[in-house]
Amino acid sequence: MRTRYIFIAMASMAFLFAGCSMEEKEDRHTGPYDPSDIPVLFNAGLPTTRTTGSGEEQSEWEIGDSIGIYMVEGTKAFTPASILAENKKYVAINVNAQNADFTWAESGDKMYYPKDAAQTVKFYAYYPYTSAINNLNYDISVPSAQDYTMQGTLDILYNTELREWNKTSGNAVLRFSHKMVKLVFHITDGSTTPGTFTDGLVMTVSSMYEAGTLSLVSGTVKNSTTTRIVVRPHITVFSATSAMAEAIVLPVTDVVKDQVMVTFTKTGAPNTFEASLPPVQGSNQLESGNRYIYDVNLRDRTVTISGIIEDWDDKQGPIINPS
Repeated sequence: MRTRYIFIAMASMAFLFAGCSMEEKEDRHTGPYDPSDIPVLFNAGLPTTRTTGSGEEQSEWEIGDSIGIYMVEGTKAFTPASILAENKKYVAINVNAQNADFTWAESGDKMYYPKDAAQTVKFYAYYPYTSAINNLNYDISVPSAQDYTMQGTLDILYNTELREWNKTSGNAVLRFSHKMVKLVFHITDGSTTPGTFTDGLVMTVSSMYEAGTLSLVSGTVKNSTTTRIVVRPHITVFSATSAMAEAIVLPVTDVVKDQVMVTFTKTGAPNTFEASLPPVQGSNQLESGNRYIYDVNLRDRTVTISGIIEDWDDKQGPIINPS
């Protein structure tokens, strides 16, 4: 499997902040503010795709995109005691296609490297930012009906680059990967039943988890409840017989055991086609960080679905024959 990454370079630009006040300096690791303090800024490069707030997958940041960052003592494990700067919010400005400058959202979000060059730090980061962090866990809620705006906020990213840095290191790098599961269905109507996609198409995926958490310490996504929901993906209709459905969901351990079902309803008639969601490439799981792409053909009395796994990591699903 391949993982698409987002690279973020962190630069120090002390000359911009010679006028900062002592009241603005709050992080405990640097002591009282003086002109030698080096604030941390971000220049972000985005060479690969993510789902934006408009639901599009594209290789660029958007103005106002926000990330949350923890600065931790470099030689210690990530625990509350080792945190030097906690859940600081940085926002994207000066966006230029695949690159953007990031700066603090408020003065209290400003981070500084430790004064002593011998003191190293690590950066734990995620996207999108939230102030509601619970015991170093990011709470995830999966909506039943998903539109493009929801998909943008559900495309959760986590930094996997945990090297040690200090104030003389130059550019520090954050490397993000996708943490949710994305399902993509390319749907073709080859049936003779009444109704067309332009009359209306509804799709559902059953037995998805309602809530989960991302550990900011390990980057692991887990389900936090046994409650299951039926997810209604976002539908894009291209023609009377061609459409696409997209959903972002939490990982599932066994789609066969959980009896995950997919349904497609042409609402003009209505006519419903149903099938079990099959394993992909020998695995029953829907794994964190993967995108599963299915080709769906609605036929009289059956639906065929073939799938791949593409680079989120992406996975191609097998053929489904619903009745």
